[in-house]
Amino acid sequence: MSIKNTSLDYSGVLKDVHSPDSKSLRIVDVSTIVEAPFTRAEVDNLNNVTQVSFWRDEAYTIFTLKVSADINGQLSGKYIKLDTASESRQKVVLYYTVDGVGDDPNVGGYTSYEVPLNSNDTSTMVAFATKYVLSTIHGLDVSYNKNTILIKNTSRGISTLDKGNTLFQVIIENEGQEVFLKSTSLPKIENLKYVYNAISKEFYLTPEGYNITASGEELTATKTENYTGLDIVVKDIDLEYNQFSPPKEADFVDIDKTLELIDTIYYKKGGILGEVLKIVRVTYTSVSKQEITRLEIL
Repeated sequence: MSIKNTSLDYSGVLKDVHSPDSKSLRIVDVSTIVEAPFTRAEVDNLNNVTQVSFWRDEAYTIFTLKVSADINGQLSGKYIKLDTASESRQKVVLYYTVDGVGDDPNVGGYTSYEVPLNSNDTSTMVAFATKYVLSTIHGLDVSYNKNTILIKNTSRGISTLDKGNTLFQVIIENEGQEVFLKSTSLPKIENLKYVYNAISKEFYLTPEGYNITASGEELTATKTENYTGLDIVVKDIDLEYNQFSPPKEADFVDIDKTLELIDTIYYKKGGILGEVLKIVRVTYTSVSKQEITRLEIL
């Protein structure tokens, strides 16, 4: 079992990652519980796990998507939905605008990506624009030829592609699979609770009474001072490697607040139409967006 030690300061932000302390955080080895390598765990509460089901993903999902040309703006407002394979767990909607016209469908639980088109774009141009946006999504390997896009999940497991309200054609070239391993209760340890990091697939033991979130490769605390110009922000445990802070090169912050419980933050270089340097998804406990339950780098 590997050990990770830390102390807690007055604001609830973890500090001095390598300093021993009575309130240390321990990485829990679950091999004796599940008795097999797992690639996905479903838990009852990310930040206070008591029940967990383990799965192992097998085989890669591969899709072919055949798109059609735009005729006089008919692709405006059309969309497709994609759930990537289990290890990546991206849920995205790609919606089309034509000459700047077209509404985001705002599908609950999905992150929306705009695919901008021009009126009467050919099917090859639609395929290129779609492929370009898909290539920005973590966990996908995307290529295209004429009107056909090949979408490969880079993680094993089940993935789904829904043509939405388009007339596009979806072909499953190879279907991912997952094997159920076990459901169990984690052993209770007095005055400690389990926190699950879905990205690193690690369980942490942490003192009860602290609202600590596991995201990325480190843990984060939800009480923090704000970064200039942002409504939300978290402070990473190890400030030297603060993965959620704005990149130094960023000169523009674009925040998508269209979902009730989720903000998607785009850090850009070169203004509103500039290069996207980092995308952070923030999930809140309620519509007031006062407390963060999860952070993800997309």
